[in-house]
Amino acid sequence: MKKKLRNIINNSSSVSAIILILALWQILSSVGIVPKYMLPSPFDVVAAFINDFSLLMSHAKTTLTEALLGLTIGTAFGFVIAVLMDRFALFEKSVYPIIILTQTVPTVAIAPLLVLWLGYGLLPKVTLIVLTTFFPITVSLLEGFHSADIDAINLLKAMGGNRLQCFVHIKLPSALNQFFSGLKISVSYSVVGAVIAEWLGGLSGLGVYMTRVRKSYSFDKMFAVIFFISIISLILMFAVSYLSRAVMPWENKRIERTWFKVKNKLMFLITITILSVFMLTSCAAETPKTEEESIKIDIVLDWTPNTNHTGLYVAQSKGFFEEEGLEVVIMQPPEGGAEAIVGGGGAEFGIGFQDYLAPNFASNTPMPITAVAAIIQHNTSGIISLKEDGIDTPSKLSGHTYATWNLPIELAIIEKIVQDDGGNFEDINLVPSTVTDVITALQTDIDSVWIYYAWDGIATKVKGLETNYLNFADYGKELDYYSPVLFVNDDYANSNPQIVKKVLSAVKKGYEFAIENPEDAAQILLEAAPELDAEIVVESQKWLADQYIADAPKWGYIDQERWDAFYGWLFENNLIEKEIPKGAGFTNDYLPE
Repeated sequence: MKKKLRNIINNSSSVSAIILILALWQILSSVGIVPKYMLPSPFDVVAAFINDFSLLMSHAKTTLTEALLGLTIGTAFGFVIAVLMDRFALFEKSVYPIIILTQTVPTVAIAPLLVLWLGYGLLPKVTLIVLTTFFPITVSLLEGFHSADIDAINLLKAMGGNRLQCFVHIKLPSALNQFFSGLKISVSYSVVGAVIAEWLGGLSGLGVYMTRVRKSYSFDKMFAVIFFISIISLILMFAVSYLSRAVMPWENKRIERTWFKVKNKLMFLITITILSVFMLTSCAAETPKTEEESIKIDIVLDWTPNTNHTGLYVAQSKGFFEEEGLEVVIMQPPEGGAEAIVGGGGAEFGIGFQDYLAPNFASNTPMPITAVAAIIQHNTSGIISLKEDGIDTPSKLSGHTYATWNLPIELAIIEKIVQDDGGNFEDINLVPSTVTDVITALQTDIDSVWIYYAWDGIATKVKGLETNYLNFADYGKELDYYSPVLFVNDDYANSNPQIVKKVLSAVKKGYEFAIENPEDAAQILLEAAPELDAEIVVESQKWLADQYIADAPKWGYIDQERWDAFYGWLFENNLIEKEIPKGAGFTNDYLPE
């Protein structure tokens, strides 16, 4: 009786603690101690989860497929390695240190390389999961094999048992407990590994969803997906516990038996329900294949989907690609951008920025890529700050903090506009940072951030922040470079010039539609990426409608004078290895009339 009472008190204490945390969270959000867009209330998070439930399930199907496939392979691989190490002492001495060494390498460091080596598909993601899951399995099984009762093994041998029988009847049962302990760890690693892999690029998955909502300032959805990932991990861990009890009935405890049966039945039903939803979602998402074979084209974005890319999604939605006989896949990029993917032949087209392309064009061994269209005519990047900080001219950056990526070109541009305005660049407090959330950053000790106004600038306006914005293009012709541009793999373009023209013809129609119908175009983008903040998308699309072509003779046109002016300035300031020849790195030859 006392034990039951103690258990009730312990359980109620845990529940009370959770309720207290949720209540405190709700108060902090409701009274405005922390701005709601930075810390949404629990009710907002629940509402976001409910509203995006079908979308989350669709993304979860991809993540779980990757996780379970990687876990299965990792478990099988770990089992084989553990058996070999147990059987051959020399093999264990040789391999075990290497296995330990692999665990010291951060998975985030490996993931980009896997994308470059193996492409954008399922393979790099599964490979990463295998690398993260096989270690707990291998180590736990090996320890289990080593813990087997030697006397029992000798007895079985004395009775005529062979090595295989000793393994099956003594070593394997002895290792099951450790195996399931390792499997619990691996199953959670598999989900986390899948999410990390999806951060680096993909079409769907909870990692893709998380990246998109984070960069669209939808923090209610961000919290929702975090909790959802945790729930999935817990369900899978409970499933492992259920499996372990089924496989090892001798481990069942008398007191826990009844409750465990009830609990595991519930968890089993929940798991089956979720898997059923995934299957239904999968069936609903299937699209009929066209009878005629289309030309397959991959386009890698520079970032998560946003209004810079609307024309691509319009061309896809309106059938402009299909009219040209093209089957186009638009892919979210790794953090390093699209250049390496396209240059290596992993995709035909990519989106990037003229300043990011400069080191490649100035390299002794440049990647074979060429810009073929300007998506936006003028540079819309610049420095944003809160109005209360009074940074309304570049010189007033002096004495303030600036979040820097510590890139030579970036710092040179900041120095130029400050010095030209009579300020002192040395007086700026440079804070190393990789800001992805401008709104939150400006609420901290960071006074100024480099942004692209069409997205982050519009976002600050939508969220009600009063800001000052210094547009680089206003402070010199050499800073009015192209950002972003559409580029192509040179080898592909040289072999398929007509196809490149077809792609650009369809893309041009997409952006012309976005210019004429910004709100309709915004809805098309939201249909393709429903994770985005709808208000930001609509307002950004309206603003960009005048920027896609601006004063250019046609969409996509790249002015050589402006292109060369920027690269010439970079060389004059020793920001690139060698001078980029005039007219190099771009062409207007593929643009439709």
